[in-house]
Amino acid sequence: MIPIRCLGSARTIAALLICGTGCLLCQWSLFADDPQTPPSKKPQTFQELLAARPAPDLTTLVRRSSPMTQGEEASESFLDLLKLREMKDASAASVLEKILVENRPTTRIHGFAAAQALFAIGTPEAHQILSRNELSTRLAVDYTSHWEMREPLRSRYIERHLLKNLAKDLVVELEQTPATPASNGRLNLVIVFRNVSDQSFFIHDHDFPGDMLHLRDATGQFMPRIHSHTMCKGQSKNIELKPGQSHRLDVAIEVAAADPQKRPPRSTGKPIVKVEKSGHHFDINAPGRFEVLALFEAEPLSDEQRTFLKVDQNWKWWTGRAVSKPLSINLTLPTPAAANK
Repeated sequence: MIPIRCLGSARTIAALLICGTGCLLCQWSLFADDPQTPPSKKPQTFQELLAARPAPDLTTLVRRSSPMTQGEEASESFLDLLKLREMKDASAASVLEKILVENRPTTRIHGFAAAQALFAIGTPEAHQILSRNELSTRLAVDYTSHWEMREPLRSRYIERHLLKNLAKDLVVELEQTPATPASNGRLNLVIVFRNVSDQSFFIHDHDFPGDMLHLRDATGQFMPRIHSHTMCKGQSKNIELKPGQSHRLDVAIEVAAADPQKRPPRSTGKPIVKVEKSGHHFDINAPGRFEVLALFEAEPLSDEQRTFLKVDQNWKWWTGRAVSKPLSINLTLPTPAAANK
């Protein structure tokens, strides 16, 4: 996946998301379509755009959100789903369920937007719908910040549904190696995978384990993951985990002061948490106590993928979502003398 920086109208942005793969992570500015609208009155954020948007027509929304629908109509239906998220209309739950179910087998953005709207409704029925229709977590987490889901609703959604451990045969754990004087604020972490089942299976040996990390501050808010650059993946490797066997991956994180001259377009001017072996970083308000979690998920292999790997249906590929327990860490800025060495 390649992060792309987009500039254009909200409708153009939605069309790009839909007509690509549905999983582009764009960094954008929002502009009204009407060129006669004064710049000071043009919506600049999703929240401003949605606040001015009328309530959607629920009688046509399922059809307009279908994977078969493209172009302007698909863009408008996507924005209608985000409008429902803001409205928290419980009467829309059955419509949202149909949209989520129909779009779930794809990476189309309508399914993710419908899921956000269902969580915002917050009824037992809405939560049951979400539990029956789990989405790709990595994309779902990133879209919560890209589409400006409000706090604390956003972090509650991530905690309750997206970073909920569903695995019983694979345990993922986070460990912190002891710091030394030379560490100077750098934290060395280890992601441990352990097969706790009685059968062997294969997992993907991540080239960039830093992409598995999620950061939560002392107030319970998950820090948005800011995609700063594209990582060119190396040779893919799958490893076998036998019963009781473990596999370890090293990764490091550290805090850096804001540098307006070198920061990505979506920067906020706040300190950042740099993540080694990753294509992203986290913006934080200030150093201090945080919790870090590791997410590992894998989808079933398609017939085409098995053909490419030259394996048959008896080759056991692990699928599911495994999430570590939170690890408490203390993030500090490096001392200037050591940082400049």
